[in-house]
Amino acid sequence: MSSSILNKDQKVLEKRKKTMEGKKASLRDQVVKKLYDKVIEDGIHRHVREAFNLETTRIADLLDRQKKYLADLDEHLPADAGGAFAGTSNLHLPMPFIVSKTYQARFMQAIWSVDPPFNVRARREDGVDREPILEDFMRYVVYQWANHNRGIEEEIEGWLKQWIDTGTGIMKVRWATEYCRYTDVEDTIVQGPPRVVPGPDGQPIPIANLSTVEKEVDKVLRKFNGPVLEVVQLEDFRMVGGKGDPDMADLVMHRSWMTASDLWGYVDQGMFDEDAVHEVIESGENPQSSALGKDIQQNRDENAGKGYTDTQTDLDRYEIVEAYLKCDVDGSGHNSDIVIWIHQPTGKLLRATYLYRIMPTGERPFSVIHFHKRPTEEYGCGLLETLHPLSVELDAMHNMRIDWGIQNNMPTGFYRANSSLDPETIQMEPGQLIPLDNPQTDIVFPQRPNATAFGAAEEQAIQSYVERLTGVSDLSLGVMTGAQGASRTASGVRALLGESNSNLDLHLRRLMRGWSKVLQMLYTQIGTRGEQEMIFKVTGQDGRTTFKKIERDYDMVGVDFELTANSANSNKAVQMETAQQLLQLTMNPMNIQVGLVGPAEIYNAQKNMLAAMGIKNPHMFIKKPADYSISLSPEEEMNRVIRGMPPPVAINSDHEGFMAFAQSIIKDQSKVQLLTDEQIIALITQVKQHESALNALRQQQAQAAAQQQMQMNAALAAQQAPVSQQSQQAGAPPGAQAGQLPLTQV
Repeated sequence: MSSSILNKDQKVLEKRKKTMEGKKASLRDQVVKKLYDKVIEDGIHRHVREAFNLETTRIADLLDRQKKYLADLDEHLPADAGGAFAGTSNLHLPMPFIVSKTYQARFMQAIWSVDPPFNVRARREDGVDREPILEDFMRYVVYQWANHNRGIEEEIEGWLKQWIDTGTGIMKVRWATEYCRYTDVEDTIVQGPPRVVPGPDGQPIPIANLSTVEKEVDKVLRKFNGPVLEVVQLEDFRMVGGKGDPDMADLVMHRSWMTASDLWGYVDQGMFDEDAVHEVIESGENPQSSALGKDIQQNRDENAGKGYTDTQTDLDRYEIVEAYLKCDVDGSGHNSDIVIWIHQPTGKLLRATYLYRIMPTGERPFSVIHFHKRPTEEYGCGLLETLHPLSVELDAMHNMRIDWGIQNNMPTGFYRANSSLDPETIQMEPGQLIPLDNPQTDIVFPQRPNATAFGAAEEQAIQSYVERLTGVSDLSLGVMTGAQGASRTASGVRALLGESNSNLDLHLRRLMRGWSKVLQMLYTQIGTRGEQEMIFKVTGQDGRTTFKKIERDYDMVGVDFELTANSANSNKAVQMETAQQLLQLTMNPMNIQVGLVGPAEIYNAQKNMLAAMGIKNPHMFIKKPADYSISLSPEEEMNRVIRGMPPPVAINSDHEGFMAFAQSIIKDQSKVQLLTDEQIIALITQVKQHESALNALRQQQAQAAAQQQMQMNAALAAQQAPVSQQSQQAGAPPGAQAGQLPLTQV
């Protein structure tokens, strides 16, 4: 359907609105009309459009350099003899590709070598017992739910590849809700004319005549409603200021291409202005190949064997720029964080909202990592840029060595001009006999020195520079060369691996900062936009698939994601050795006797050992000890009760402290008004449980005290019995006690 019909046919518009009735996005995600009008009034959208074009011009040199560096990686097409002169070689050695894929594999192993690839740590003690279910839930999000139920591993792989090659890896986290319209067939019960049957008394009785008829029904299916991670290409990203940090930048812009269906879908959900979308579609499609800064994409497609970025079979797409900026929109003198969407060719404003409506934390939904950070620059330096001069020299030396070898292998000589041969250049071919008067004197084959050794030495020197620059050697590639040295023993191999891994620590720390932010943004998006009640499946303790339920309001507590990956523990052998040493430390009898370790520490060491062995379900082999518990303060217990997660009342809990704290809350009217009826009932119930436990504890203490008193009395009576017997034998009265004089003496 053409764009004019989509815009002008009123029947199409009415049908679309009818089928999408009730599918509006929440008020939080809809266009903020007052802000939308203010942006148009102040011309902020025009400023963003101009800034995008200016930034594209400013980073043109960077994009041109990227094309040159990426050519070292993407040139996998057949090579030809097109060197310095005819017949010379012009080969490209894939050294940058080897180093790039080695780095990517090592960093992927650092992220995914442990299952789960992160540890959830609650920020407050009252959320500690929620750590296991939150860890299982985030594992389900990362591996299955996110990105249209495909997981994020593929996107993380592309993110690392972009970061290593170009020097800047850009990951965006957003929430996506997608609908699909289709016509389905349903069975409908239709009532026909009633049937009449004779009754017992002979009178007719009408009976309903029901039949099932198939009927076509228009439906709208919500295909997906969840978080989406996407890698943003460098040519589609603009950042002004901030020294490479998108949260500190003055302006951040992300360009994307949307289809007409995408635009109408956002209109139906109330997220885009309908009139603006009409004008955008009327203006016609925007080819990607002709957009500013899209030369890299065109070269990438050509190297992949695709002639053109845009084809006639593609859907019509429209260039949309999503901009994050700070500006004063209410005349208060203070800047507000806002987000606007504009159509770049026409400058039409499609949407305006506040950043805190999209991300409650106030962070811009981009995680940017830099491979090698240049001071005061927004973009980093990639591995290909540092390897480019070495790659050029390596190709030159390799081609010269091949050319020299070819010349030495092809016979070249001189012959006497007045010989019986005609004075012309002779092309030598195998299997030919050439007549000469005197072959010993008429022709000479000069001997050339072997100059390939020089090229081989230079190539070896270049390889040593590559190893020192990147830390990628034969050992890190798993190749054992003929050299012995330190690699002849296991200790020497570990030492070499440790020294080579130290070169990767700096880059891994930068990666871990970006990966941690990605996880935090995922968690924030789910806690804000997720369903009120979510059911997910994980592998249970018995190894079978189990279903768990998590509630957004109660279970999404504040957590941190603990990442322990580094260049050492990303190596499987190092992981196993570290886990074994830790297990031996906790199982040391001396440490157990002194009290340095207990059942909880031994359990954690055993669990860590099983994880290092690749066991994804350690609960099948070990279980938590009986005394594995935590102690909550009255305030932390109060928070759990209010969130609907009352902890069990233990005998060693702070009963009096919690009861006093709860009474102070109940007596304070300003605080009670903030609680719901269910929360007040739960609080009173928890207080009664503490009262019962406290009474039971007091009764137990009283019984113990009475029993102790009885034991003391019995012991005292046993001590007094021998003294009485001695007094009777000495003539003392029977009732006299030790130390008392007889009455006659008194």
